[in-house]
This record gives sequence, C-alpha cells and structure tokens, in this order.
Amino acid sequence: SLRWYTDGALADRFWCQYPASRRYPLRILPEDLEAGRHYPSADLPALAPLVRERLAEVAADVLAEAGWSADSLALSILDYVDPAVARAAAGDAGLASDRVDIPTEIFGHVMAAGLPLRLVALRDRVPPGGRVLIAAAGPGLSWGAAALEWS
Repeated sequence: SLRWYTDGALADRFWCQYPASRRYPLRILPEDLEAGRHYPSADLPALAPLVRERLAEVAADVLAEAGWSADSLALSILDYVDPAVARAAAGDAGLASDRVDIPTEIFGHVMAAGLPLRLVALRDRVPPGGRVLIAAAGPGLSWGAAALEWS
C-alpha cells in the first residue's frame, strides 16, 4: 500500500525557494546562494500539530489498506524535520516504540534521504517477509506512507 498527499496551500510554511525550474537554464544564481534562498525554511511550530495528525493518519491508512496491524510490523521509519513530531505521530498511530526509527534523531534532517538511508542501515533487523512501514512529511506540505514487505 502506498499513499502520498500534498497541500499546496501550505507551501509557504515549509519550502525551499531555489533551485527551481521556473528559472531556465540557470536554476540558481550566485545572489540566491548569498541570500540563503537554497536553504529550506519552515514554520515548524505552526506545522507541528498538522504534521503529527497527517503522519499518524497516513500510517494508519496504509496499514488498513494492506490489512496489517501495527503489531505485525518488524520496523517503522517515520521521517520529519522535527523528530519529536515524528515520534509523537508514531505513538498516535499505535506503533510499537521499540520498533520505530526516526532518522532525524540519528543524523538530523537530510531532506528526502532519511528513509532510504535508514532502510539500508536497518536492513539486518528485518527478516525476509518482514513488514515495514515508512512514512514522511516534508516541504510543500507533502506527506505519505508505504507498507513494504521485505525480501
């Protein structure tokens, strides 16, 4: 099961201005770098309750669609810039805390790389046929989850 959502009305709350395809062929200019426009910006306090709710909901949705219970998971990885929000969402979704991994607790916010980095690092914790839930929220605002069967 896989679900991914976005709400463009919230783009100004968590986004990265450049590089952007609206400028072609130069996607980022020296003055953009000097001004720091290539760094993500986020209103994390305003987003925290919404992200917590959306991550918990999407995790529950993909588990229900897959016909899996939270207890059947070998591993859950939830990624968000604020690890406390991701950890709270995992709790709200009923995920066993001893089988939850939060990438930002390990190495900070690495944008979209958090999930694959942790999947590789934790691959030995999941037996063949083991069930894995991954979920993330990020700029845009976007959020999603997938139920994976490990092979």
